[in-house]
Amino acid sequence: MRMALAAMCVLGGPGVAAAAEKPNILFIFDDQHRKEATSCYGGTNIQTPNIDRLAREGMKFTNALSPTPLCTPYRGMLITGKFPTHSGLLVNFVNPQRNERGIADVFQQAGYHSGFIGKWHLTSSVLTYHTMIEGRERPHAPALDEPEYVPPGRGRLGFEYWAAFNFHMNFRQGFYYRDKPAREVYPDYEAEWMADDAIEFLKRHKASDRPFFLMVAPHYPHPMWRGEQDVPREALAAVPKAVKLRPNSKQTLPFEVEAFDGRSLLTLEEVRTYYAMCVNVDKNLGRILDCLDRTGLAANTIVVFTTDHGEQLGSQGRRCKLVPFEESINIPLLIRWPGHVKPGAVSDALYTPVDHMPTLCSLAGIARPNDLDGIDLAGEVLQSAHAQRDDVLIANYVSSANFCRSDRIELQWRGVRSKTHTYVKYLDGSELLFDNIADPYQMKNCIGDQGHRRLAESMRRRLQQLLAAAHDDLLPGTHYADWYDETRTVIRTGKGKL
Repeated sequence: MRMALAAMCVLGGPGVAAAAEKPNILFIFDDQHRKEATSCYGGTNIQTPNIDRLAREGMKFTNALSPTPLCTPYRGMLITGKFPTHSGLLVNFVNPQRNERGIADVFQQAGYHSGFIGKWHLTSSVLTYHTMIEGRERPHAPALDEPEYVPPGRGRLGFEYWAAFNFHMNFRQGFYYRDKPAREVYPDYEAEWMADDAIEFLKRHKASDRPFFLMVAPHYPHPMWRGEQDVPREALAAVPKAVKLRPNSKQTLPFEVEAFDGRSLLTLEEVRTYYAMCVNVDKNLGRILDCLDRTGLAANTIVVFTTDHGEQLGSQGRRCKLVPFEESINIPLLIRWPGHVKPGAVSDALYTPVDHMPTLCSLAGIARPNDLDGIDLAGEVLQSAHAQRDDVLIANYVSSANFCRSDRIELQWRGVRSKTHTYVKYLDGSELLFDNIADPYQMKNCIGDQGHRRLAESMRRRLQQLLAAAHDDLLPGTHYADWYDETRTVIRTGKGKL
């Protein structure tokens, strides 16, 4: 594995660090955190002083994107550096191809100690023996002991230290695993435990000569949203009784919304719990940042804060994700590296999860694989070079979060997101075109508008180019079922059978 990886690597670019000065990397990403739920991005319902601190002390990205706004596809892009159609990770509860390389492999080979704390969501777990379309359990399927446990080995994609679970929604006194299939239970709320574990990891590295690459992945603010059952009282107290909803939403709660699993009622308690989870994430981020300061690690640690995708929370009449609207795809991203990243810097670069591996490798001065789909944005982060793209592919491939279905057209789409516009084409040929500058809430579809005819034609051509590069034929969700074997492990991608 190490020899093969070395042969596939190229040296980093403008951010190359000297061998003795390799920075630590702390990458924190929560789950379903819309950009508006942070005060540094203009949100007014809550204050997020610690996320704001990263914006003051580092770089804030205004066009960070989750191109496929769903848990496993985002994590697949982040960990492998590849498009979903190139990794096969385009639906939840599937296993990576058996020889997949992860970002932790790359950093470990460069001498880093890697660790993962939190929600993994890159294995098949409870759905291991369920069919990919109907979701039926296969006949004579063996019983699964501790299905949320990911054993040491290739399923962890290179991570050494482990305090994680694949998926569950027990936010209070829930469970996680280390290196044995025995549940460990956190004493109270989930985000508090994750911060505790991260702090202990950092303390152990205070006197270490080995740099670390640590990912912390809180499950907040993903549903469930049930008040104190899921989030501390003090966090709820920080959320106003009357929250403000975006103009592209109904304004009086409760009201009915659409999601990938049908219609439901969005309530004030749910919305307030959502924001309280964001408050709690911010609080625990602050605890981790304070630990970096106390241990003296802050000066040479790159800190990244982001999320896997956003949340509609009533906007466009929807909850959840899987849709091409800004609330789902435009996400917070902050990067801090004292003495290297200019404090208070703001970038409008289009930054996607496949860009993290090449960019972080470049900043750390280590070799990176040459088969990545992302681009190196280290020059942008350090303001030493201008290496941006004009647009990116956005996509959702299936009409169910966990299965390869094609029964809902509005959840099967491909598109182009530039700095100023969003173009979307659905499986049935219908289209959207939004001017995100003039219409930031995406309330007017400009398709058919004579003044946007030339732009629409250009976007259609560009979509075809991006689809070709991603080996994506814009096929129905059921097409992808044979990309997985009977244990929901990737055996095929857009490039063919593995």
